[in-house]
Amino acid sequence: MQWVEVEGLWRHQPWQVNERTTQLRDENLRAVLANAERANVDVVVVTWVFAAVDQYDLVRALAPAGVDATTVQLAASEPTWRQRFGSDPLRRPIADVDLQRWANHSSVACDHLVSTDGLEGQEVGRLLAKLLLSA
Repeated sequence: MQWVEVEGLWRHQPWQVNERTTQLRDENLRAVLANAERANVDVVVVTWVFAAVDQYDLVRALAPAGVDATTVQLAASEPTWRQRFGSDPLRRPIADVDLQRWANHSSVACDHLVSTDGLEGQEVGRLLAKLLLSA
């Protein structure tokens, strides 16, 4: 299994989102997925805060031909999200825009929705492994 975090594929300074940096992200992801296929990796976990279905479609489009893609969203109820977001000392207080982003992310359709409420990280990992390895 290999894991790739999309946000890490386009970290650069100064931070900008434009055609050039978006192309950089896409080409980096395409290369990582192609290298995983050449290395006969069974499962590649691509993590990203998917704010829209077109982001899932982008990952599918960048994957080598014939690669099966399964989408999984880790979800948290609003109270759980508020507790997690608010407990991070490096974050600013929750603003309306943050709540809107949570609602947008929570509404993106996916193949599997996994609630993380009341679960520790290792428990979520076990659920994901069971889900992905049984596919």
